[in-house]
Amino acid sequence: MQEGTGNLREPPNAGEVAQRMAQIREGRKALHDQKYDKHNRLRKPAPGQMEPKPLGRNVRFADHQQDSAGGPRLEDAPASPRNPPAPAQFDPQHHVAPSRVGQNIANIFCQLRNIVRVAFGGMKQEMHANTIHFNRPPAKPGAAPRSVPIAGQSPQSFEHCEKFLMHGFDSNRGLFQFVGPDAVSKAGDLRMESAIAQLKHAMQESGDAGVTLGGRYYVRNVKQVSNGGGDQQCFRITADDLENPGTKRTLYVTLAGLPFDGIALKARQIERADALLARQAVLERRSGSSARGDDPMVLSYGGYGRNAALICYREAVARLDEVHSMSEVARLLQQIVDDGRRDRGPHFIHSQEQYDALYDAVCAKFAKKKSKAREEATNLDDAATARRQGFAARVGSKMVSAGRRFFGMSNDA
Repeated sequence: MQEGTGNLREPPNAGEVAQRMAQIREGRKALHDQKYDKHNRLRKPAPGQMEPKPLGRNVRFADHQQDSAGGPRLEDAPASPRNPPAPAQFDPQHHVAPSRVGQNIANIFCQLRNIVRVAFGGMKQEMHANTIHFNRPPAKPGAAPRSVPIAGQSPQSFEHCEKFLMHGFDSNRGLFQFVGPDAVSKAGDLRMESAIAQLKHAMQESGDAGVTLGGRYYVRNVKQVSNGGGDQQCFRITADDLENPGTKRTLYVTLAGLPFDGIALKARQIERADALLARQAVLERRSGSSARGDDPMVLSYGGYGRNAALICYREAVARLDEVHSMSEVARLLQQIVDDGRRDRGPHFIHSQEQYDALYDAVCAKFAKKKSKAREEATNLDDAATARRQGFAARVGSKMVSAGRRFFGMSNDA
C-alpha cells in the first residue's frame, strides 16, 4: 500500500455498485407498495392501524365523487408534479428590507417586484403585499377586464393595518383575510390579528368612537353584514373622505376562519374560500364600492400559503376553457404558480402539500365543468330529436287527413 493512503477505502467495483442500487430500488418499491395500491392511491389502514402519511405524494381526490358518465375522470388525473418552494436569501436588488414593510412574521422577504404602495403621511409607503400579473392569453373582444390579484401578509399591529385599510379605500378594493378557525365563531369572537379587531380596538382607544386613517379617512361605523356557516364574517366599514368633504367611502372586509392545519388548506376549503370571496364581490358590486370589479386583496398570516392557493385557484378556474385534458390542467397550474412565484416570491404556494390540495381542487372543478358540458350537449341532442320526431308526426298526420279527404273518407273511419 502506498504511503499516505492507509486510511482510504478501496473504491467499489461496478458489480458492487449495481448490487447496492438494486437493493435501494427494491427497498423503495416495497415501501411504496406498502402504502399505495396499483392505482397509486393510498391504501386504507387495517383496523387499529395508524393511517400512513403520504410523503410528497398526491392522494387522489378522496373528497369528490367519480364521474361515471365517461370523459375525463378525477381518478385519471396524473399525480400533481413535484413543485416544492425554492429557498431564498435576502437580495437588496429583488427584496425589500423588513424595516421598510414594517413586518416579516414568517421570515419571508417581500419581493420588490410589483410591491404595493399606499399614500400615507404625504409619501408613498410600502406594504408586505404584491400584485400578481399572470401571463394570460389575449382577452376576447368585448370581454370584461380580468382582475389583477394582490397577495399580502396579515398586519399584526394597527400601525400596519392602517395602511391596508387605506389602500382598500384608495383602490376601491375590499380585504379578504384568512384567520384562524377559532377567530370566527357564531358569537363573533375575533383574535387580535384580524384587521377588524385591530380597527375596533383603535376606535375604542380614540374615545370618540371614530378613528382617522392616514389623516384622510375618518371611520365612524363598522357593521357586520353577514355571518355564514360559522366560518365567515363580512363587515362594511363606512368612512368620511376628509379630502373630499361630503363624500362617504365604503370598504368590505371578509374574515375567513376555515379549518387549517398549518400545512395546507384542503381542496374543499379552497372551494369554500372561493365561494366566500365571490359573495363579497356581489356585495361590493351592489354597493358600487368596486366599480371595476377587482377582487379584494387577499391576506393570510404568512402571506404566501392560503392566500396563494385561493388566488391560483381562481385564476385556474377562470382559464379552464384553455385546457381539454387533465395533463393540460397540470401544465396550466404549473404556469400559474410560476407566475405567482415570480411576482410574490419563491415561497408562493409554500409547500408540496398545499400544491397537491390546489391541484386536486382545480382538477375537480375541471371534471365538473366537462361533465356539465356533456350533460348540456345531451339535453340539446334530446331536444333536437324530440323536435324532429314531433315535426314528422305532425307532417304524417296532415298527409293522412289529406288522403282521407281526397278519397272522400271520414277521419273517424
